[in-house]
Amino acid sequence: MNKDNRIMEKERLLLIRAGISTVVVFLLIYTVGVLKVAALSNPSGQFASYLARPDVITIDTMAAFGKLERPPVLFLHDQHTDALQEQNKDCMTCHLSENERLSPKLKRLEDTDSKAVMDIYHNNCITCHADMLAA
Repeated sequence: MNKDNRIMEKERLLLIRAGISTVVVFLLIYTVGVLKVAALSNPSGQFASYLARPDVITIDTMAAFGKLERPPVLFLHDQHTDALQEQNKDCMTCHLSENERLSPKLKRLEDTDSKAVMDIYHNNCITCHADMLAA
């Protein structure tokens, strides 16, 4: 092999290695993205410990009344409390109190029936978001 052929062979190997490295980097980025989405989409599943945020709440309350007609909703609690604080509102805006403790449920102490619970979410969430947009 002459000197020019050796140089061309080294350049070819360098390009192959660069291509493989690029593919590996893209696969790693893709995998991390998939795991982040999985952690947020299914906080109680196998990816729960991976980048799970303590303020992410999965609203799937309607499952207590049977099969869900719509997918669960991810609720970013910290984002909502920050928005309420900007309006000088507090936890009592969304949560009822009983025996000096706040209920973890939105505007109710217990789940009574599916229509009532659905109406509570729709009426309160839609109204609040509309009010925020209007402000």
